[in-house]
Amino acid sequence: MPVDLTSIFYPTSPSKVADPDEGAALFAKQYSQSPNVTIIVDFADFIIESTPNKPEHVDSLIQAALLISCNEFLPTAYWTSDRPKSTFDETSEREEFLNGSFIAGRARSLGLMTSPETVGAVGEGLEFPGEVIYNSTGEIAEIRALGACLQLLGSASKLIELFGNRFAVEKVVKSLEGIRVSAADKPLVDLTIRHLQSAPLKDITSSEVVQSTRSAGWNGLWANTGALAA
Repeated sequence: MPVDLTSIFYPTSPSKVADPDEGAALFAKQYSQSPNVTIIVDFADFIIESTPNKPEHVDSLIQAALLISCNEFLPTAYWTSDRPKSTFDETSEREEFLNGSFIAGRARSLGLMTSPETVGAVGEGLEFPGEVIYNSTGEIAEIRALGACLQLLGSASKLIELFGNRFAVEKVVKSLEGIRVSAADKPLVDLTIRHLQSAPLKDITSSEVVQSTRSAGWNGLWANTGALAA
């Protein structure tokens, strides 16, 4: 029988996520009472599936996943190179791809994981020479560019730390300035450029990503998720 992970990571209220230490402890307790590796798989899916409605809580869930992955009494957290479930391939839907990009950025920044697929999606979205695989056009190219923006807001400094000049600020900004998106999505691109030009450059939290995109007037993903919760 599947474990109700909501009761673990939202123990007091559906709008209040448990702090990472509490969530990891409740998770470990549940596993000790009913040791089944599927709970690890289910947790990875839980983060992905809860993000569209509660994007500001992503950091807390990722930090809990980090604690769980370090617990020697638990199986290795199931978070492989094709996670988030958006595989960053040619057929990804807009909402799935953008949520996957958002999670991928924060997971990289917080140290949970990074992968060639998620890093390559940034280069593809920015249309870097030599990194364009799918030759996307129109709406698909725009989705890829927006996904790159979400990854950059959440993990630009980590990308530079890991890959150096491949994602140098000047190079990324120049690419963003040349990318064409709809008027509705341009606020996200402009916000990303401003963020990259800020000094010192630092990755912003999941809550800050949600707040800043809303304040910038971008309603392309989380417009109807309600007020931010603690």
